[in-house]
Amino acid sequence: MEPTTNKAPILYMTLGHPGSGKTFFARQYAAAMGIPLVDTERLRFELFEDPEYSNQEDNVVAGIADYMTEQFLSAGLSVVVDGLSGPRVRRHALRELARKYKATPFIVWVQTDINTAFNRARNRDRRNPYDKFAKQLSSAEFERETSRTKAPQHEDYVVISGKHVFRNQMNVVERKLAAIIHNTNSPRTVTLGGRVDLSRRKPRPRV
Repeated sequence: MEPTTNKAPILYMTLGHPGSGKTFFARQYAAAMGIPLVDTERLRFELFEDPEYSNQEDNVVAGIADYMTEQFLSAGLSVVVDGLSGPRVRRHALRELARKYKATPFIVWVQTDINTAFNRARNRDRRNPYDKFAKQLSSAEFERETSRTKAPQHEDYVVISGKHVFRNQMNVVERKLAAIIHNTNSPRTVTLGGRVDLSRRKPRPRV
């Protein structure tokens, strides 16, 4: 599928539990589209030798990420912001940036069943390029992070599977984005492969 054409920049925000596959998608999509990526986990590891994932730490990372995002949008560039988009108040701040520069805010909600996501987050390997800037999470840390992930409300978003190959993910994202840009009468959400809204299903991770 050809990339969606749009004169105004797009502000992409990834959403999902730790281990859902957000970073896998974000990095490949940014590279495929030739647009900048603001990787909040990389920023965190550059700033803090031993990240604690505290609210204070999140605020520092978010402040720098917002500055970078604003620089790209002000130059008329689309940008992918990966991570720190779970809380609605955080996404509101990003939407305000998008509005300031007449960009289209768009959420890519990466969904993976909770047990698979936890196993990925618990068994991260820093030798893997996708895990280089990610911490292995304990059960308590995982639950704390997942509790911060809030479903979109009155926001444009698409749901993709964190278990599917990138080509399929990108096709679904591009179709939904084209529908938004061209004002077609499409459903509010588009799911990949019949996936359901996992915000209603939260079994405890196995330890």
